[in-house]
Amino acid sequence: MNSHRIIMPRTAQDFVQRLCQGAGMNADDSRILADICVETDCMGVESHGIARIPLYARRIKSGVMVTGLTLEVIHEYPWGLVADAHDAMGHLAAYRVMEKVMDKAAALGIGVGVVRGSNHYGMASYYSLMAARKDMIGISMSNATPIMAPFGGMEAKMGNNPIAIAVPGHDAPISLDVSCSQVARGRISKAERENKPIPPGCALDNLGRPTTDAVEALKGVILPFAGHKGYGFAFIADLLTGALAGGNFSTEAPRSDDYSRPRNTCHFFMAINIAMLRDLGEFKDSVGRYTAQLKATRLAEGFTAIKAPGEIEAELRAERHANGIPYHVSTISMLNELAVELGVAPLNV
Repeated sequence: MNSHRIIMPRTAQDFVQRLCQGAGMNADDSRILADICVETDCMGVESHGIARIPLYARRIKSGVMVTGLTLEVIHEYPWGLVADAHDAMGHLAAYRVMEKVMDKAAALGIGVGVVRGSNHYGMASYYSLMAARKDMIGISMSNATPIMAPFGGMEAKMGNNPIAIAVPGHDAPISLDVSCSQVARGRISKAERENKPIPPGCALDNLGRPTTDAVEALKGVILPFAGHKGYGFAFIADLLTGALAGGNFSTEAPRSDDYSRPRNTCHFFMAINIAMLRDLGEFKDSVGRYTAQLKATRLAEGFTAIKAPGEIEAELRAERHANGIPYHVSTISMLNELAVELGVAPLNV
């Protein structure tokens, strides 16, 4: 039996909006969250898409995350701001602050924003791409709950602290989005739900031994990518988020299964107005020329093409908007259980 069901993005968005409103969110916030989550699934990052909705609902029910966004601006300058999200949904705080950052960049050439008192904000590149689609360079990063060991350690002390940078081009943005771990914890959770192994070298079990068992990996710790390099990027991301915004470091945040206190997650955003530095058309010509030079490289064995960062995700997004998103039956079942709990009509597939 096929373990996946194909659902069109609009259908998925409508369903998520109803779930969010059933959990107490207003219509506009529900629309924003649904768009971010479904766009994430369209780009192939299902670990951060609608499968996360039950986790968010659990945090709301436990009282450590609120349904509405009350964004308090602590400090504001023509070029930047510091804000407190007061335990709101991270997606909403990130979306609104990135809007403000882009407005500042449009006026002055650059905008910077940091946020404290937030939560998990989903796919980091959603917000950097907001800027790239307005012909700006966008940067987005966040700290996260402790799931990763510092290089040389076997305890979960750091978040995987995603970093995303998007640069506009003539056809589509160049979009880099990486977490600092070998693999996102959400992907391990997805492997556990689907009873699949994880790649070797990604995680240690709770005794510090390498494992490919998703269940054991979730009990243990995830490793940084490229050893000391991923550790170093995660370290810096915590400084640009937690230290700069005045919230938690990832070492101080509760684990994802701890519903006893708010996370106080922190984010960093930047937008750079290219047109204030160089003619926009000439800049995009340069991006295209550089990309073409790299794509003209002789291919190594086993490869059919060289892809620019974000190209695979953009191609998948176009395909899934046209033909639908394959959701695993376990994800649909989990969401429909939540729908019943919230008194919302389940997703009929």
